[in-house]
Amino acid sequence: MEESQRYLEEHQIVSLFQHLTTSLIFHKPQDPVKYLIEELKTIQKSKLGLGFFTKEDLITMFSMFDITGKGSITSTQFKQALVSLSSNAKVQNVPSELNLEAFLKEVEKYVTVLPDVKK
Repeated sequence: MEESQRYLEEHQIVSLFQHLTTSLIFHKPQDPVKYLIEELKTIQKSKLGLGFFTKEDLITMFSMFDITGKGSITSTQFKQALVSLSSNAKVQNVPSELNLEAFLKEVEKYVTVLPDVKK
């Protein structure tokens, strides 16, 4: 059982299925199988990591790095945040300081942000 759990964690299978399920519920495509195939192709092409996060997760991450509460973080802190988000991407052309809006915009280049799902 531990080997199976380790495999699932190592390959982020649970996160992948959570993302796919959330996306299906959000978009409600006419052809779910075709949609899933396209979604997997998009993930494969567009992202360096398989991190899936909600906007709320990213806001929390930003606030963890904005320890002084000034509303911005440095590019070094941004790079550290990406490492924390499991992205091993080579970050380039990041502003020296990022507010929350800029942080969210930049992060979306490196991880998958799940759509907001109304409860």
